[in-house]
Amino acid sequence: MFSLFPESEAPAFLARSKMYCKSHRLILGSKRKSRAAFEIVAKHLLAVLLILHIIICMIFEWDEEKNFNNIEKHHVSFETAQRAFLDRNRILLEGEKHSGKEKRFFCIGNDGNGIVTVRFTIRGQSIRIIGAGYWREGRNEYEQRKSNLR
Repeated sequence: MFSLFPESEAPAFLARSKMYCKSHRLILGSKRKSRAAFEIVAKHLLAVLLILHIIICMIFEWDEEKNFNNIEKHHVSFETAQRAFLDRNRILLEGEKHSGKEKRFFCIGNDGNGIVTVRFTIRGQSIRIIGAGYWREGRNEYEQRKSNLR
């Protein structure tokens, strides 16, 4: 797991507001405010903003040869994998193992055929899909988080 941004970088309006998160029954903006409560609301807010950004601004791109190889190896095309970003229950994670120059991320969501894990990076205004598959680890994380929200 990762924190979306340090508390010092959080939007001031969010840090000062008295938002009530019904699903977690936490009140922000009082002395009882905890870092966990702040992160929950911040992640919900970021998820909404990310989906709007994806719909309005983002363009998906990928290497066609990687897409072909991915279909043969994991039986999912990058065209189909894009749908995981539109799942309202999707999970966005930062990749910790990759040591290259650009950050890698994971989107775990339902693409209409199952729970897919999409590896991607951000390049300019584009989401560049690197790989995707119906992996057990991603599905387990998705189902665990979904059951925790109930």
